[in-house]
Amino acid sequence: MATEKKFYTIAELAKAMGFTDRTIRNYIRSGKLKGEMVDGEWRFSEEAISDLFEQKEVIAKIRQKRHTIVYDYIANSRKKKNEVCIIIDLCDDSDTVKQSCDFILDEMNSHAYKDITYAAEVWGKHGRIILSGDAENVMKLVNKYYSR
Repeated sequence: MATEKKFYTIAELAKAMGFTDRTIRNYIRSGKLKGEMVDGEWRFSEEAISDLFEQKEVIAKIRQKRHTIVYDYIANSRKKKNEVCIIIDLCDDSDTVKQSCDFILDEMNSHAYKDITYAAEVWGKHGRIILSGDAENVMKLVNKYYSR
């Protein structure tokens, strides 16, 4: 039985990377991201996304964005609602770390988690997930992650 390839849209990729749709479109236009147009919508394979992540300029921008999530949370001392910023450091085999990051991303893409900013990084047997935003939604997502 053949495994079905997973493809991502501009919106899904932008959310996963913490970028705007415009940034993703700029990567397409510059040739940094390869995709295909299906029914008027861009689709990107996991291989194309991996190729994008191997580019030094993109890696630097992702790291900067990831750190900005935490800095912005700390800098905003006048929040108008309950918010949290959670950093989950993972130490396990590389497949389990990747599965953990994928679980969070899949949950965010398939459910209406509002007002959450997400970033993740995987390096070998280690990973880091950063979630920031509406306390109720972040905690709901974290509880679902730990109860799986």
